[in-house]
Amino acid sequence: MQIKQTDAEYHANPAIGSTTTKTVALKNIAHLTVKQAAKRSPALDFGSAVHTCLVPERNLLIRGPIDRRGKKWTDAQDALDVDQILLTEADYDRADQAIQAVMRDPIMGPLISSPTIQKEQSVFVTCPRTGLDLKVKFDAFGGTGSEGKTSVMFDLKTTAELTSPQQFLRSSFWKYGYAIQAAHYRYCMQIEGYQVDRFIFGVVQSTPPFSTHVFEMTDEAFEVGEAQMHLALEQIAQAKKTGNYQPKWPAVTPITKPLWME
Repeated sequence: MQIKQTDAEYHANPAIGSTTTKTVALKNIAHLTVKQAAKRSPALDFGSAVHTCLVPERNLLIRGPIDRRGKKWTDAQDALDVDQILLTEADYDRADQAIQAVMRDPIMGPLISSPTIQKEQSVFVTCPRTGLDLKVKFDAFGGTGSEGKTSVMFDLKTTAELTSPQQFLRSSFWKYGYAIQAAHYRYCMQIEGYQVDRFIFGVVQSTPPFSTHVFEMTDEAFEVGEAQMHLALEQIAQAKKTGNYQPKWPAVTPITKPLWME
């Protein structure tokens, strides 16, 4: 099922999203017992602000006061509509520059602007392997090329540092489980009956010079992400069935000489 939802509506649905899958894969199953309150921070708000370039017609980005202190800020927050994002003056200007950089990018700009691309749609499916209800909310997906026959899934990321493509892969891509996210998204779309020919991540630096770069998932990267994703989903399904959310660690771990001491 594919529908348009607000962020709050999407997050309220109990189906398993890629964040949960990544948490289990990168940490352990016990972390699912920790009730996480919705967190907001200037960094998260900035990332959400840059994502408003996907739906500029909704006017989601709001320029607020000079800082977050006092009644001016709380009044501005109270006046927000659904999914609107309030930024300080400086952060608003910075987000605007990052958005302009994204739209100038020779790959990201045309893709986001393409009339054949669907944006910010929620998809809900049932995993045929585990029976788990799964969900994704993609940034953009649709046909590209002269005849629109190549289906592309696009995910936009902001990063504090983008000095080179290899630096981003080392410091962010594998660390934050983006291959697992891509695998989760593609798996859900395949269950829904869609073919995903290409999966690309568009990255923009959140500070000057607002560098941009596009990364594309390869079969090798998907192989890694899919293995981690399926293992995590199996662990989640087993934990839900048994009620046991303890990681399968040995009772005692012996301490041995590390390799770097050899």
